[in-house]
Amino acid sequence: MTVSYASDDVLPGFFDTIPGAIDEPVATVVVDNLPGSGDSAGIAHAHGAAYLALPENPGYGGG
Repeated sequence: MTVSYASDDVLPGFFDTIPGAIDEPVATVVVDNLPGSGDSAGIAHAHGAAYLALPENPGYGGG
């Protein structure tokens, strides 16, 4: 799981690091604290990740 907040520019690089970090397939979820600000959903789905848009930003540790 990763938290996104207008993170379109860094999400592709994040996904590129996953195969080097683990040898097994993993489920990845992008939790977007600022949905509608870009294409985080599209980027997540293009990398096989689930996407969850939160209606407000509870902060990194919130919720």
